[in-house]
Amino acid sequence: VLTQSEDIVFTGDTLSRGNIELDKPATMMKVRIENEKGELVRSFSVENPKTGKNDFVWDGTDANDEAVAAGVYKIKVDVSYTDGKTATLPVNVYTPVASVSMNGTGGGIMLNLIGLGAVKLGDVLEVSYG
Repeated sequence: VLTQSEDIVFTGDTLSRGNIELDKPATMMKVRIENEKGELVRSFSVENPKTGKNDFVWDGTDANDEAVAAGVYKIKVDVSYTDGKTATLPVNVYTPVASVSMNGTGGGIMLNLIGLGAVKLGDVLEVSYG
């Protein structure tokens, strides 16, 4: 499922992917993947960022193109707009669902995401496979 998160899960056997929404034209968008210590693991640019949804894929490799361990990593996106302003943007990431809980005390339906924990069904932006 797609949810907004500061974390991205690398399972070790699938690509990690997501998207960033731009509300105005940009000249540059840089994605940073960091480990739990805040150390840079990988950075890459999103080619030709456009207003609207910009998809990205992380293959689970570091700056030396070596595979990283499965786990939860921090993700940050910095953008430079055509008007010269810069910003750090929220990120939407796809994360596998481990289970679904039906909370009988009025809490509603919760999706338990691998590595990220529980999110409310209402916080899910998209359901997708693969």
